[in-house]
Amino acid sequence: MLPCDLFVELLHSLDNPKDYIALMSTSAHTHQCLSHPTFKEAWNKAHPAFEKKWSTTTTTFKDYLKFKPLFLKDRIKLSFETEKEIEAFLVLPDVAQLKKLRLRCNSHFKLSSEHLTQLTQKIENLEIDHCGLSAKKTISNLNAKTHTFSFHNGLPLSDAEMMTLTRILHSLRNLSVLRIINSELTSMGAKILAHHALPKLTVLNLRNNRIGPAGALAIATTILPNLSVLNLSNNNIRNAGTIAVMKKVTKKITVLNLSSNRISATGATAITYSDMPNLTVFNISDNKIGPTGATAIAEKTQDMPKLTVLNMGNNKIGALGATAIAQNARYMQNLSALNLRQNIFEDLAVTTIAQNIPPKLTVLNMSWNLFGDIGARAIAENIPPGLTTLDMSWNLFGDTGATAIAQNAPPLLSVLSVNNNQIGPTGASALVST
Repeated sequence: MLPCDLFVELLHSLDNPKDYIALMSTSAHTHQCLSHPTFKEAWNKAHPAFEKKWSTTTTTFKDYLKFKPLFLKDRIKLSFETEKEIEAFLVLPDVAQLKKLRLRCNSHFKLSSEHLTQLTQKIENLEIDHCGLSAKKTISNLNAKTHTFSFHNGLPLSDAEMMTLTRILHSLRNLSVLRIINSELTSMGAKILAHHALPKLTVLNLRNNRIGPAGALAIATTILPNLSVLNLSNNNIRNAGTIAVMKKVTKKITVLNLSSNRISATGATAITYSDMPNLTVFNISDNKIGPTGATAIAEKTQDMPKLTVLNMGNNKIGALGATAIAQNARYMQNLSALNLRQNIFEDLAVTTIAQNIPPKLTVLNMSWNLFGDIGARAIAENIPPGLTTLDMSWNLFGDTGATAIAQNAPPLLSVLSVNNNQIGPTGASALVST
């Protein structure tokens, strides 16, 4: 048997919490160490933040019962298969300490009002995921201290239900985070939400709905000025909605997601109206901003010194957009993640970008473009030393490009995707031996 402190070190070496569960489920050390008097001390010494990884991963109720000592006591993400598992969970002493719970019903059974009421009596941060509940029933069971509410059941949310829901939300004076996801929220529903004041709301996520330009305008006019995080992805807000958002966004905003909204260059260039010096994450991927929109965004980065994540993937940016990104890269000194996938970049465009890659970049996605060995070599020869993730899949380079990548791979690179290129045995061998 390994000493418990060494067993903890072994667990610490695994990055994926699911791997922890797999190891612990099959290891003879698990129960011995869980009951060992010095286990907790060894656990914390090995990795003080280790428990937090468990709190960010959805775990089955059965695994939770096995490994309860490894979880943070006040916040967990659990999935349940049956109503009986919910009943078993509710009688555990742990429930009384919960302040944050994400509850997922894997078998799509309906959570009863009685059980929901018990769960929400003391929970201030609640996420309900696919549990067959209407928004009205869920909201009406929240307690007055609730500061975070997430509703993503995949059930349609009618305008009438939204009226009732917002009235209840209005009574939650501490509500600071609201997520209504994949609920077919309409423009009228968004207007209803905007009409009811939520004074402490700082995070709003309405992704995968259909609020349209009118809904975006309503949100921008009344709610947006107080927000630090806004996600309106996949809402068909188009150019009119984008312009409304850009005109009303304030210096408080740190995260803005407008992906998948049928935005063209007209909407993207509206970024010139904005004042976002504290923006750290900007996602405008899967639109049609083209080179003109990309140029406007690239030039605006000089006013966004804190930007760390920029996603302009799938926008048909082309060579002109690539040039604008390269010319303004000097303003992206704090950028750590850049996604430029699927932008019809050929060798020249990729080379231009590669020669101006921001120095602190750790994640770069150049997949689904059109560059060959010249572009691949340019990226390889200009990879920042701190890069950990590089995606160059679905392009046109072969052995020469692959060999260049292998020869220039930085020491911290841990994820490399080069599938669906034209790499032969020579390039494959070089990559494998890296």
